[in-house]
Amino acid sequence: MKNLILLFVFACIFAGCKSKDDPVEPSHKVIVFFSAKSNSTSLLKSDATDDEKKISRVILYGVDAQNAVIENYAPVNNPPLTGIQFTVSGNVKILYAIANPSEAMLAAVPSNLFELMAMTGDFTDAPRSPFLMGGNGVVNNSSVNIEFIRAVAKISFIGMKDFAIGSIAVENAPDEGYVFSQGSPAAPVSSEGVNYGAVESPTPTVYVAENTKQDPARFVVTGMFDGKLANYAFALSNEGLRIDIARNTHYQVSITPKTENECTITVNIPEWNDGETDVIVVPDNHFSIEKTESF
Repeated sequence: MKNLILLFVFACIFAGCKSKDDPVEPSHKVIVFFSAKSNSTSLLKSDATDDEKKISRVILYGVDAQNAVIENYAPVNNPPLTGIQFTVSGNVKILYAIANPSEAMLAAVPSNLFELMAMTGDFTDAPRSPFLMGGNGVVNNSSVNIEFIRAVAKISFIGMKDFAIGSIAVENAPDEGYVFSQGSPAAPVSSEGVNYGAVESPTPTVYVAENTKQDPARFVVTGMFDGKLANYAFALSNEGLRIDIARNTHYQVSITPKTENECTITVNIPEWNDGETDVIVVPDNHFSIEKTESF
């Protein structure tokens, strides 16, 4: 009997018997889908006519959730609606992804989740499609759905009461922004304010990286009212208190002039209109300020 027990022990040693603490899942392939919500793939459109939801490139990161280590990495160009195949290690329980990354992001491969969450995008130039986005999804059987969130906010302007908007300019917008949400609008330590050139349109739309009320982006609207040139400068505020400008949120600014230097501004927050199946949840509120500001 002793000989049989010894033979069994030696057999386990040479065969590599696993303990209950050893990984039990081997590397395997999953199909990864991209969307703006869990049951939709409408955000993924590499040939989209609506440029606000265009995805031209994706970087995938497989993260060992227990140790926060990145074990798998792959860049993908023009991912199809039918999903892409991605091999993940057995310890990987969550996938993170960056949509529309820069060449610098492709070259900088983070080794852990902390480094990934600290990655920033460059917004020195006014953001334009395809927008930088970040998202993640849980590895569930053979498929994973990545929910993307844009790193920018959308701000559109409407002239009221015969106010004809001529142009909108942005001042003090952040020149950097986090790829992944930090839970509330936050600017990297190195972020500085930049000014974007004027957008000439009667119904202009601009995009900015999310920014805080402590150092807000400012907007300068120029147009014609009552035959006179009107100029209005302001930061977004609610009942006199400045607000954060959050990522992936649409702010619709209506401007009602009183004089060429004073106006009432009403800000609505509708859904970012991406189509019937691409619903992005935004706060259900609106607010107004009764005068422009001096900076």
